[in-house]
Amino acid sequence: MELKYGSVEALYKSLDILDYEIVATCKAHGTNCRVLIKDEVITVGSHNEVVDMTNSSAHFGFVGWVLAHRSEFLKLGSKFPNGIYVFGEFIGPGIQKIVNYCKEKQFWIFGATFINL
Repeated sequence: MELKYGSVEALYKSLDILDYEIVATCKAHGTNCRVLIKDEVITVGSHNEVVDMTNSSAHFGFVGWVLAHRSEFLKLGSKFPNGIYVFGEFIGPGIQKIVNYCKEKQFWIFGATFINL
C-alpha cells in the first residue's frame, strides 16, 4: 500500500495546467484514511501507514467501519480489476475535536485512483 494521496495545498500555483473548474469545500476535521481494494482483498491505511486489519478499533474504528461496509467496497473494487485506492476523511463521534458533523461515523471520500498496469 505504497501510494499516498498528493497534497492539494500547492495546486493554486499550477492552475494554468487545468482545463476544468475547481470546486473547493471546507476541510473536514477527522482522520485521513485510504483503502486499497485489489483481488477481493481490502487493505486500510492512515495518511502514513498501513493499519492492522485484525484490530477493528484501529484508527478510530475505521477498520471496523470498513469491515462493516466490506460488500460495498468489494463491489467498487470489482469494477477495477487491477485495484483501486480510495482516499477520504473518517469523521464522526470521538474522531474530530470540537466540531460535530454527524451522529454516526462516516467516510467522506475526496479522491480515488485506479491501478493501471
